Amino acid sequence: MNVFDRNSFYDNGILVIDNFLDDSLAMEISSLLKLSENFSQIKQERPNHYKTILKSSHPNFPKEDEVYYASFKKYDKAIEDTADTFIKFQSIIKASFLELSTDKLKFFTSPLCYKMSHGDFIRIHKDLYAGEVGYTYYLNQQWSWDWGGIFNFYSPETSSMHQVLPKFNRIVIRNEKNKLFHSVSYINEFSKEDRISINGWASIEDKTKNLKNKIIGSYRK
Repeated sequence: MNVFDRNSFYDNGILVIDNFLDDSLAMEISSLLKLSENFSQIKQERPNHYKTILKSSHPNFPKEDEVYYASFKKYDKAIEDTADTFIKFQSIIKASFLELSTDKLKFFTSPLCYKMSHGDFIRIHKDLYAGEVGYTYYLNQQWSWDWGGIFNFYSPETSSMHQVLPKFNRIVIRNEKNKLFHSVSYINEFSKEDRISINGWASIEDKTKNLKNKIIGSYRK
């Protein structure tokens, strides 16, 4: 990581890296997930989130009487079925995070594989509860801006929303201590592919017990 990368991570709370993995490994992971049917639909409805943990005074953010919703598909068996592939991926994630962050990161979630299809979306939220550093790595091989599924994040620096296209072999690394509000826009019915990603977090402490009711799962050293 260079000085520019670290400055972006700490000042803006986000770092976008293209061609994160070797093409061969990226294609291997993409093919494994794209062909799999072992995804289960997750629908979240949290009536109190915008009154409590997601409460914001920003005039253009959800009000306290609104409900947090999310819709996506999660694949739990990827790690078990293709362990060697994901061990390689996880080792690269760990090395990148330890090089980038000054926090003493010790615990990492297993790679969480997600698919988003027609009608899926995630309302605006932040993820500090999950760890100091988070990431989303994209594996869909094509994407167009008007398909939806765009990663939107709010920058206090510019007082505006910014957009990131879910591009193949691109990773978005978030400094969760910046309490970065972000969302994923509604995926339109004319999109020609599923939006496939791997998500995860790193923390200075083991958050497994605190998050036992969440879909994130366990943390490991």
